[in-house]
Amino acid sequence: MKQVVVGAGGWNYEDWVGPFYPARPERGFSRLEFYSRFFVCVEVNSIFYRHFGAKTIEKWLREVERNGGFEFVIKLYKNFTHGKRSDKERFGDDKAAVEEYLAPLVEKGKLGGLLVQFSEYFTSGPGSRSYLSFLLDEFKSSTSVSPLGL
Repeated sequence: MKQVVVGAGGWNYEDWVGPFYPARPERGFSRLEFYSRFFVCVEVNSIFYRHFGAKTIEKWLREVERNGGFEFVIKLYKNFTHGKRSDKERFGDDKAAVEEYLAPLVEKGKLGGLLVQFSEYFTSGPGSRSYLSFLLDEFKSSTSVSPLGL
């Protein structure tokens, strides 16, 4: 049976201070650690815009240690979904960077999935389906995440 989990698209929002986060947090307060007390997953949207180092991911992993079932859903870097799909070989550096920051998540069993969000101009057709297959092949071995949670 499939499980439904609830989380938000991020955790670092100023307008959450007061309604969700303490208005006057204690020294050393971590929004992610606090967030993980109430939710079991979070979408990391910021990785869509720039690559993160593995050290940042390792910091996030330490902040959610208290919630053993917590998972991160990583939004795939923009060049894979909004770049020129006809030039697949240029993805080498981006793929290496993505795999570097996914590695700690995979190692700790905290990668809940990859969110692959295309623009509204991505249409169904043989070329698009071929590209989706390409992305699946590119990332399935390095992520240990099944497509569509299967």
